[in-house]
Amino acid sequence: MRALLIAVALVVGVGGTAEARRGGGAVVINTGDDVFHIRDLTPEQAAAVGFSKLGYRYELFGVFWFHLWRWDGEFVVYDGTVYASLDDDQLAALGGGSVPWRYHLPDGLLLVLAGIELVIITRTKRRLKTTLVIGGALVVISGAFYLMGLDWEFLIPLFLGGHHLVGSYFAVKKQREKEAEAAVAAEVVRASATAYATEASGRHSRPDVDANRDPGRHTRATSPGGVAVLDAAVAARPSQPIVVERPPTAPAAVPMRTDDSVDGPKLLR
Repeated sequence: MRALLIAVALVVGVGGTAEARRGGGAVVINTGDDVFHIRDLTPEQAAAVGFSKLGYRYELFGVFWFHLWRWDGEFVVYDGTVYASLDDDQLAALGGGSVPWRYHLPDGLLLVLAGIELVIITRTKRRLKTTLVIGGALVVISGAFYLMGLDWEFLIPLFLGGHHLVGSYFAVKKQREKEAEAAVAAEVVRASATAYATEASGRHSRPDVDANRDPGRHTRATSPGGVAVLDAAVAARPSQPIVVERPPTAPAAVPMRTDDSVDGPKLLR
């Protein structure tokens, strides 16, 4: 594990040096050890061990001011940068202690995981209910981090959870607005269709009204079988013969006169 971290540090360090030559700035790599403070010892305990504080020492690897990994943790008593390791019996004599949660949750690692989670959430499709559940779970995790004694690290899941919840709220609001607009449009179409159907029904299914509007027009009703029949009132009217006057076919009398100088008859001009 240590060899792998050293290799990563070398790669990042070389990349940072190259970037600095181009004017972009260098990457700061953190290695070494540090101590989490657990509690101050009583004067009697401090006099017995020669140190005034109980802590948890660990090796670390980080970039800039963020720790990406921690390992080789142990309980120690310390003052400043000087410490002494404790075995289980010595720790029990000092009242015992538990491994700090921060040791298992490096802030840099949490930031990396948060970035990965944010990319996955923003670039994939899912149901709004799922996003709401994820956001609520992250808020709960943030509260648990705070109760476990994490410093500012609890803000990381809190930010992610708030981002998901606020984004889901606006997404739900936008979806409801679209549904309301679609419902209004559908209601307008339905009302128009109902009005048109009512008007058409009033024209075609009420022959008495049509007959009153135009008494001279014959109205046709439809039998249950679909065959058109004459209205009962029209069919009950008495029939009368139609008299047609034809012009006479006899030829008209044309006056004639004779001319002695001509052998045959001609029309008078």
